[in-house]
Amino acid sequence: MPRKSWTPNKAELHYPHQPSEPRDMTFHEFPKFIRSENGRDLIAQDAEEEALMRAGEPVVREVDEKARLMKVAEVKDVKVDGRWTVEKMAKAITDAGFDATLNPFE
Repeated sequence: MPRKSWTPNKAELHYPHQPSEPRDMTFHEFPKFIRSENGRDLIAQDAEEEALMRAGEPVVREVDEKARLMKVAEVKDVKVDGRWTVEKMAKAITDAGFDATLNPFE
């Protein structure tokens, strides 16, 4: 039985090697890890958050505040929409007669 002649890889036939674009090698300082006093690694998104974390202050991001307000609304049976801003959610909870600064996890 005759041997088949050698054929190159189909990828080489249809997609010849082209040099890729040079990668962006600029240094980005943030986000970066910050080691806290209790040994946990925290991620600082900017210089302001880094300063708060190094001072031991709690950092509350908008996403965390929105999740807390949605939980307060759920506990108090207030209708809120997840697409609303933090201010609008807090106003809806306050207008319903509840405290928007409540910690629903206690």
